[in-house]
Amino acid sequence: MRFERFPRFCGWLLAASVLLLTSAVLFAQETTGGLQGTVKDTSGAVVGHAHVVVKSSALAGDKELESEANGYYRFANLPPGVYNIEVSAKGFKTAKREGLTLEVGHLPTVDIVLEVGTAGEVVEVTGQAPAIDVTTNTNQTNITQETLDDVPHGYSFQSVIQYAPMARNEPLAGGMAGAGPGGNGGSLPGSSGNGFSAGFSVGGAGDSENTYLVEGQDTENISGGASQANVPFQFIQEVQVKTSGIEAEHGGALGGERLLSPRTVALMTLNHLPDGRELADMSRSLFSEAAYAGIGFGLGFAVVLDRARTMTPGNVGEYFWGGAASTAFWIDPKDDLAVVFMTQFLPSTTYPIRQQLRTLVYAAMEN
Repeated sequence: MRFERFPRFCGWLLAASVLLLTSAVLFAQETTGGLQGTVKDTSGAVVGHAHVVVKSSALAGDKELESEANGYYRFANLPPGVYNIEVSAKGFKTAKREGLTLEVGHLPTVDIVLEVGTAGEVVEVTGQAPAIDVTTNTNQTNITQETLDDVPHGYSFQSVIQYAPMARNEPLAGGMAGAGPGGNGGSLPGSSGNGFSAGFSVGGAGDSENTYLVEGQDTENISGGASQANVPFQFIQEVQVKTSGIEAEHGGALGGERLLSPRTVALMTLNHLPDGRELADMSRSLFSEAAYAGIGFGLGFAVVLDRARTMTPGNVGEYFWGGAASTAFWIDPKDDLAVVFMTQFLPSTTYPIRQQLRTLVYAAMEN
């Protein structure tokens, strides 16, 4: 998840973990948007090599290009603002599209239709539906400068995070009495306050799992979360809070970027215990209600070697682990199944809730 706040030359980016074991951290900067589309005539045929110009008060001068042979054009790295597009081509009237609002991180498609005529004739298009970005699958909230001027907010840019769905203030993540912020790195992530009156939770994640970039620089407090960096609101042009679908170029898109290669996963899920031994031969399950017969150990988790010896449903090759408070996850590649179970039930030996959960899950599967 990502939070961006943009002064004219500044941007913030906030990313939060989306799964128990995966934290999506973003190190790139996104402070601009883009425009794209296809130039066509009234019959629907594409018009190649048309002259396309975009104008905006946000630009230091106009930007222009020629459409490709297939009529396609694209402008990148455009600052947020209101834009006008002007398109001309030999044998056609000049077309103008005005009042296009461009937000940070968006790439709306704006197709232009040219009518036969002379370049001296101008066709101005107004009142069309707003351009919609259909090229991205992100879940994001853009707060424009006009909105910022009209809504109440605090002195910190972080005070507007809560305007996005799935984002809220979290008082328990704030500074605690007698404890300062953990920004010196002396505390483990999530183990200290952030020095503010409240923290910020996005998508259910803790503040220490968020990432804040200021002008592309990582600024968050790695122990307590939040960011001590700030810019006066008078310089801010737009705020973007992105909560899912982080692009691969930002390093945080689960599904948009391959995090582990198949060979790496295959190596991690092998039994790395010496001589192919089982976990039951080398350890005791102090916090688990389950025995370790038929279980090996890979790189960071247990691996099922012999399903019959485990006396639980599932498949060989499954990998899993659990916590002292009865939390658990398991991944079963054969059944294409992944389970994350969150609870606070101490100690885990009190009740076999994980065994029962596993039994119920596999009993509910039709195949």
